[in-house]
Amino acid sequence: MKNIYTTVARLAVPVMIGMLTQTFINLFDVAMVGRLGADAKTALAALGVGIITLWVFGGALNAISVGILSLVTRRFGEKEYEKAGEVLFVGIVMAIVLGTAMGIIGYVIAKPLFALLTHNQVVAIEGAKFIRFRFIGLLPFLIIIVYKAFFDALGKTWVFMYVEIIMNIVNVVLSYGLILGHLGFPRLGVEGAGISATASSFVGAAAIILYSFSRRFRAFNIYKVCKINFRLVGEVVKISYPAAIAAVLTTLGFEAFIVISGKINVVTQAATTIMTQLASLTFLPLLGFGTAAATMVGQSLGAGNPEQAEKYAFSSIKLGTVIIAFLALVFIAFPQQVIGLFTDTNAVIVEGSKALIIFSLAMVFEAIGIIASQSLFGAGYTKYVMVVDVSLHWLLFVPLSYVLGVVAGLNIVGLWLSADTYVFLLSMLMLIGLKRGKWKLVKI
Repeated sequence: MKNIYTTVARLAVPVMIGMLTQTFINLFDVAMVGRLGADAKTALAALGVGIITLWVFGGALNAISVGILSLVTRRFGEKEYEKAGEVLFVGIVMAIVLGTAMGIIGYVIAKPLFALLTHNQVVAIEGAKFIRFRFIGLLPFLIIIVYKAFFDALGKTWVFMYVEIIMNIVNVVLSYGLILGHLGFPRLGVEGAGISATASSFVGAAAIILYSFSRRFRAFNIYKVCKINFRLVGEVVKISYPAAIAAVLTTLGFEAFIVISGKINVVTQAATTIMTQLASLTFLPLLGFGTAAATMVGQSLGAGNPEQAEKYAFSSIKLGTVIIAFLALVFIAFPQQVIGLFTDTNAVIVEGSKALIIFSLAMVFEAIGIIASQSLFGAGYTKYVMVVDVSLHWLLFVPLSYVLGVVAGLNIVGLWLSADTYVFLLSMLMLIGLKRGKWKLVKI
């Protein structure tokens, strides 16, 4: 058992650092935008709606990484290295096609899309400026996550960590300059955040592609000249599409959550924007343990050892809950100081502090739900995760947010109580899915 915990930690820690640095790109942008003075409230609202909107499209595209990781871990566990390399090659082609198409479409529809998402004209204008550049960044983003899935499946989770560190260095410099008008750059506000994030993504994509040419990956024959294996494309799609549907519909649920917060007032929406980013600060590192679980679950199943796969899943859950409990205690002890890192507007700090305390109470259950769902993804048991998460979002989370936040007049307190309810039920249902064990029978 000790070796299992060691393996999980070895795989999870680099992913946690990488995810934290990935989250830092958005958090740093929020912090810079929050210091735009009189424009901060509307700018934060625009940034919040923009980031969640991007998650809808990015989340759908990101889902192909689920299929790639599941297939590569199985082939790697079976010691079929060239077949694992072929999965990556197919993923690269899919990333280029989908990323380019979505980038062009998103850039064109950015303005009319934002006009539908908010009744505040200033928020709509600023948000469109931000998201059109982030849409362009979907191409390098998708290339990065395809390579990440491949390297994670091999157990080389540190590759993504280094790539994210490089991206953050680029983003910090450009964001500081372009958002606030320092270092000789023009003051572009929210638009500057979009430009800097996209530029850093292109740098990250170049870095991870260059690394893949390393001699140590020759056995995988990633770039051998060959025709596209459409059967393999179909397998990636078959495994990934439930994750894509779940990503789109659950992110739309969070989009609705942000929109509902705007129906209360702009201060609540600004505070919810910051809270959404803080929630992602807890969510993405937990994906580190989820990735570790998914990797070892897939490899163990590929090696014909489902019992070992289950041990990895539950060991990852135990470690993840311990780590997140410490972070929750920090949030509860210093809520105003934490929110104050992202804005100097007192009204937003007060509202955000209420939400942070409420959300912190459910963070342990968040850890259980995320790691358990990633374990199921690693096994290719994606339909169960999709049905549970989508149902909870649209039958519970969104309507309850409106009822408690707007109808009952509980404002931001009601919004985040509904979030806690969703997180708790998600964790319980994911645990039930793991315990039932049907995921052990999935053949891919």
